[in-house]
Amino acid sequence: MPNLSMDLLKPLIQDLVGGSVFSFKESDEKIQNDTPAKHSIRLKLGKRNYLCSVSRVKLEILPIEKRIFNHTLSCFQALYNSLSDAKNQYIRDGVIFSVIDLGVVNYLKNFTQQEGQIWSIQNLLYVLKKLSFERYEGEPATTGFYVYRKKSLLHLKQQIDENQNLKEQNFIFYDLKKPIKLNDNFFYGPLAYRYIDGSNCLYCSDIQMRINSILRLDNSIGFDAIDKLNNLPFQLILDVFRKDNSFQADLNKNSEIEISLSNFRKLIWRKGRWIIFNPHLFRTFIGEDFPRKNLHALYKAVYALSKIRHGALILILDKNNENRYLEIKQGSVAGDHDLSKELINSNKNKHINDLKEDNSLIRMLSSDGLTVIDSMGKLIDANVVIDTSEIPEKKEKFGGGRTIAAYAASQLGKVIKVSEDGPIDFFEKDEKIYRFG
Repeated sequence: MPNLSMDLLKPLIQDLVGGSVFSFKESDEKIQNDTPAKHSIRLKLGKRNYLCSVSRVKLEILPIEKRIFNHTLSCFQALYNSLSDAKNQYIRDGVIFSVIDLGVVNYLKNFTQQEGQIWSIQNLLYVLKKLSFERYEGEPATTGFYVYRKKSLLHLKQQIDENQNLKEQNFIFYDLKKPIKLNDNFFYGPLAYRYIDGSNCLYCSDIQMRINSILRLDNSIGFDAIDKLNNLPFQLILDVFRKDNSFQADLNKNSEIEISLSNFRKLIWRKGRWIIFNPHLFRTFIGEDFPRKNLHALYKAVYALSKIRHGALILILDKNNENRYLEIKQGSVAGDHDLSKELINSNKNKHINDLKEDNSLIRMLSSDGLTVIDSMGKLIDANVVIDTSEIPEKKEKFGGGRTIAAYAASQLGKVIKVSEDGPIDFFEKDEKIYRFG
């Protein structure tokens, strides 16, 4: 029976598709009753048919999540059926944790049919995971790769030369005399990852992981602190080069593998598990009326806070709850301190995109307490302490002070919580409906 193997895989899938519930049952029925918030796939394991589903309470299952889910379960089916003999049980269960790796690899190679691409991408992930254990003078190793799937390096250079925004960043290529194949000893010396750090320099590789050039960012004109934390200069190339043609794979300062795709979609290997970050969920959660520039500022700031491990609590206040907010506001983290009041007042009624551009937003959000913005993205208040006495008693068992405050604030609107260890949670009407990380 595959149930025991699925029990191992279940928490990994639920982390992959954040805030989801995974179900697995023996069934011959056709897939039906799927909704935007539910996605199913049928598997044949041995001689029996099974139905696997993943669902969320309110937020839709996005295309990238569906595709990686499908790839992962297809790999599980192939693995289970090839090792279905009882004597292979330990081998089968031992490699279950590689199944999501295979799902990610299949997603990344999906747009190309070149021979050997599955192994080459898997090898890239292996080398980055191995490097994640490396320390040099106490500092974690960091590095990065820009991988073009279909087009050539020449095409990449032409795209950069033809795009005005990219030309302003003054990207510089250094071509190697001959391609170097990525292998187990690629990072034998520290210069290989100290110089090519993933922030200012990247290796350029084809889908076969032949490194033939180094791409360096000479300046970052027009990018604020949040943009730089998110490697936005290189993200521009991904967006210009088109979604199916390239991806970026970095090892960041938290020893996490961060795979960047177009439109700010990311696959993150964090704490030994794969998770998906897709900003479209912010649009779905907050609503279509929220101004686009402010939405972009918000999800970039939230991701940056998660990446640098700074906690934050953000309330997008519903219009009809403004008076109730004043009733449950108990004060400020700084009390009646005059300077804190002045600093908050100096930023009130500013759009969060403006706060991002003047490098105030990330400091404002991470300065403890609740940050309150209105339904159009203007700052209302910061460092707020609210009354948590009316939340259901059972909610108090599910976290610390920031989580309890999130449940309380969610009675007034949409709440986004960033934990100090990285996870991002969405709350609405006393319920946690999504988790990233």
